[in-house]
Amino acid sequence: MTISPRFPEPWKAFLQEVDRALTTPVVLHCLGGFALVSCYGLPRQTNDIDYIETEVSGDEELIALGGRESELYRRHKVYFQRVGVALFPEDYARRLESVDLPFLRRLQLKVLEAHDIVLSKLDRFSGTDSDDIKFLATTAPIDVDVLRARYDQELRPYDTVRPERLDLTFELCLAMIREAQQAR
Repeated sequence: MTISPRFPEPWKAFLQEVDRALTTPVVLHCLGGFALVSCYGLPRQTNDIDYIETEVSGDEELIALGGRESELYRRHKVYFQRVGVALFPEDYARRLESVDLPFLRRLQLKVLEAHDIVLSKLDRFSGTDSDDIKFLATTAPIDVDVLRARYDQELRPYDTVRPERLDLTFELCLAMIREAQQAR
């Protein structure tokens, strides 16, 4: 599936400048606030593009051009940030959704599918994360049976540090989603 995003400034100008400066193609697997704001319509600001990994080439050039220490960051006050430690479903890459960006040639963005975004927020589960999950529950077609299957098969087996905590958070998440969907 391809998503037609909305890119308020300074994002469009920032992405265009990075794209022009790249010497090789870069495909980003994006998650977090930027994916929710630009592709799912979340009404809040974000100043970074969180990504899991890059395809085609490494991310050294990308961070040099548009990371937190870059000239483009100083000019636009937005930047790319590779996610260091996070849990996300094992097969998320098969379900990535392409972002339609006809104004870019070398830079391509793909975002996590809505169920995978929800699952990626379980480990940290801050107030912002729970608000994001409630938002997705009312704006994206979240199916709790799909969510449960992905959790059981693709996420739960890989949390060997605190599986009981993750189970409790997941159950709370399901309750929040059901409540938000019923209130809709």
